[in-house]
Amino acid sequence: MASSSAMNAAAGSEARQGMQPAAGLILAGGQSRRMGRDKASLRFGPETLLALGVRRMREVVRPIAVSLAPGQALDPSVSGEDLLIVRDEQAYGGPLPGLLLGFRALAAQERPPGAVLVMPVDLPFFAADWMRRALDGLRDRRACLYRFEGFVNALVGAYDLALLPKLERLAAQPKARPLDLSAGEAVRILDVETLWRPEEGPAPLMDTDTPEDYGLALALAGMGHPDGVPVTVILPGIGSMHGEQPLLARKIGDVVAALRRLFPGALAGDAPPLGKPRLVRVAGGSSSTAEPQIAVEAEEVTPLQRGEVLRWVVKER
Repeated sequence: MASSSAMNAAAGSEARQGMQPAAGLILAGGQSRRMGRDKASLRFGPETLLALGVRRMREVVRPIAVSLAPGQALDPSVSGEDLLIVRDEQAYGGPLPGLLLGFRALAAQERPPGAVLVMPVDLPFFAADWMRRALDGLRDRRACLYRFEGFVNALVGAYDLALLPKLERLAAQPKARPLDLSAGEAVRILDVETLWRPEEGPAPLMDTDTPEDYGLALALAGMGHPDGVPVTVILPGIGSMHGEQPLLARKIGDVVAALRRLFPGALAGDAPPLGKPRLVRVAGGSSSTAEPQIAVEAEEVTPLQRGEVLRWVVKER
């Protein structure tokens, strides 16, 4: 039997005239088996992938539901009254439970949206313009989805919230797939290769399923050299420059170039408040327990080894 929130969604759709305001849903509770760690917490520049997705989606819709696994840590920078955090009842049950809980939470709002913009957390190049295009494509349709590299992705696009009763039924079927939600419905498919040109930058549906994908995305975003090895920089803890920043680098110069791109002005001479920074190697490659060792001036061309950890410290003026 459909929940009361599902019936609210259906009633809201019947009353729609044109396009009512939309809301968003970010699916962030996957197992990340191939990545080997929580993708939502991966850093992409000065923020995590989850913070990046929320920031971009806020340019287009509010409120935003974020679907997490039970016990999954939430980036403390991801907060706000416009966020609805929902958690799967069972861990790693696939994307359908996350879709369902997100739809339910949005349908239960005092003024339910007419449409839901959906994306997984691991799309660092899925920008606001592509989100708007999906919502625009929902006019006179029940779903608007993207096709990329020959595959229609049911987790990237927009849905009529009135599909919630159908989603309730699908979630109760063990073999149901996300694509079943749009099956038999009026659907618009947007072909990424037709709408996107390589000179515009990385493909909007390029994901980060594996460490190799993640490294390539970092390199394409200017966070290191594409021929480099993975290294980690421990940031100084000033403003957005905190935590650990993964980069691809062949030598110290690549690290400095990437940091200049990520934090403009921070490495410009003696610019306050940082003074003149330098990089130091961390003994044993452990970012949490080891003491800094072997000072490396930013001007040097010292080669780096895979997995090295560097600490960005500030010289006293």
